[in-house]
Amino acid sequence: MRRIREVLRLRAELGRNLSAISAGAKLARSTVRAYLNRAAAAGLDAAAADGLSETALEAALYPSVLASEGSRLPDWAEVDQELRRHKHVTRKLLWMEYKVAQPDGLGFSQFKLRLSEWQKTSGRGLSMRQVHHAGETVQVDYAGDTVAVTDKGTARAAQIFVACLPCSGLIYAEASWTQKTEDWLGAHVRLFAYLGGVPAKVVPDNLARTNETPAFDR
Repeated sequence: MRRIREVLRLRAELGRNLSAISAGAKLARSTVRAYLNRAAAAGLDAAAADGLSETALEAALYPSVLASEGSRLPDWAEVDQELRRHKHVTRKLLWMEYKVAQPDGLGFSQFKLRLSEWQKTSGRGLSMRQVHHAGETVQVDYAGDTVAVTDKGTARAAQIFVACLPCSGLIYAEASWTQKTEDWLGAHVRLFAYLGGVPAKVVPDNLARTNETPAFDR
C-alpha cells in the first residue's frame, strides 16, 4: 500500500501528469495508471487514503471478488514470506492450501493476480531488468536438488547440470554422478555440441566448489 499512497500523494501535487508521477514514484506509467484507476473507482484521493489503515485501504482498492461474503482473502505478506522461505513452495501449492480453508475463495488466476499486485505495492516485486543478446551468454550451474537413479539395482543420487541461453530461454540439462571437474567439463563439451557452437561468455551461478572453473570469455 505504500506505493499506492505515494502515487496518490504525487497526483495531488503534480495533477494529471502521468510521466511526472511515474518518475517520482519510480513506477511504470501503466502501473501508475492502474493505481489511479482503482483509487478513482473507490472514490479515494491522497487525503482519504491517509485516513485509512493498510487493511482498510487494501479492501477499498481491491474489493473482494469472492463468491461468499464469509470467505477471507489470504494474508499476502505470509504468502510472500512462504514463497521466499522455501524453494519448493509454489503459488499453486499455497493456493491449494488456501482453498482447503476457504473453498469459496479466490480462483488460482485471481490468487496470482492479487499476490502480484500486493508485491508491487509493497515493494516485494522489484527486479532488475537485464538485456540479453542472442549468442552472447550461456548460464550454467548444477541444480540444487539431486535425482534418484537406479544403477544396477541400487538407488544413487545423480547431479543435474543445467544450462540456459537467457535470450531465447533454451534449456539444456544432463545428469552425472558427481560435480567433479571431469563431469563439469564433460557437461560443457556436450552442451556446446548440442548448441552447435560456443557463446561468447559462459557464466556459472555462484559456484562454490573449489575444483570447478570460473566464468570465462572465449
